[in-house]
Amino acid sequence: MRHIIPVFALFALTACDVQDELLTDAGTPTPDEAPVEVAPPAYTWVLVEDTSIEMNAFGAPGADICGVAFDCGGGVRGVGVDAHLWAGDGEACRAGGEVNGEACFADRDDPLAAVGSPHDPCEADSSPSHYVALGLGGVLAVRVDTDDGDLPTLEGCSVTIYERTSRDVESFQVSVCADAGGVQCLQPAPLAVSPDGGDVRFVVPMP
Repeated sequence: MRHIIPVFALFALTACDVQDELLTDAGTPTPDEAPVEVAPPAYTWVLVEDTSIEMNAFGAPGADICGVAFDCGGGVRGVGVDAHLWAGDGEACRAGGEVNGEACFADRDDPLAAVGSPHDPCEADSSPSHYVALGLGGVLAVRVDTDDGDLPTLEGCSVTIYERTSRDVESFQVSVCADAGGVQCLQPAPLAVSPDGGDVRFVVPMP
């Protein structure tokens, strides 16, 4: 005996099959829709901002930064490996020139002077320069890392800013950021201040 299936039943089956297929497709995420894990920010930039009031009239205006170093414990330590300077006000010395009658022995606005192990002593008339003069209101951004290049972040580490003192009262403040431009910085910013210049050491807070 032949079994006859009504036409409306065939349509019903087809509609159900399509609906099930749509539900299955909608419920199964494709590889492109899979959740993406976002890596936490790497706070490896140290920003030093000059807050000096007095102007050095002899080619080294603003705070004179000799270098940046850090120690995270367990043998994890390092220094600056890259640097950028947004120079502030004042005339910085250039090698072979002079400022207000004083001879210039080196470029005092070279940010790379703050890269590598800080000079001890950090000498005023050094050539090449042992330090970079920020200029009044200038900002120096130094990226730090280990010798192996595997520093994940400065959080929990001790950071030291080395600054050459002079006859002028120079001051600065320090922030730790995930970028050189200071867009994403650890709070509260600044993390440290040096109201009278000289070296400053502080511990970067944990998240």
